[in-house]
Amino acid sequence: MYLPLCPISWEKTAQQVHNQVRGLTPWPAATAVVDGVRCKIIRTAVGTEQTAQAPGTCVKADKRGLWVACGQGTVLEILELQPDGKKAMAAHAFLLGHPLKEKETPSAQCALIPLKEGKSPAHNVHSPLLEEGKPLSAQCALPP
Repeated sequence: MYLPLCPISWEKTAQQVHNQVRGLTPWPAATAVVDGVRCKIIRTAVGTEQTAQAPGTCVKADKRGLWVACGQGTVLEILELQPDGKKAMAAHAFLLGHPLKEKETPSAQCALIPLKEGKSPAHNVHSPLLEEGKPLSAQCALPP
């Protein structure tokens, strides 16, 4: 397997991201940063709804899972994930420790950005002050 395939690109359609997750499970696993925590995305489902929100935007988070906007207005539901150093868990269990409230800023609560190739999570920076429905900030390298 080729490790640069692991970071999720939210510009892909939900079906393409879902296929990436299925193809990379159990190893090396599709990865994203959620609330500042690098996670392996283990199980997903393609949502039937459409969204006008930008790819990578947290659309909804509830007891069933975490919905993320993908390319072409599609929505991906994250059902199960595994934070670094932890056991795999249902998305709703992860949300208990990293709560997302509707009508709040998703930002640090729902920072779903792919890891930069060859970089540690510390090199992926996101803004803690994003507004609902706006895309999460692009990842950027820390200054030298």
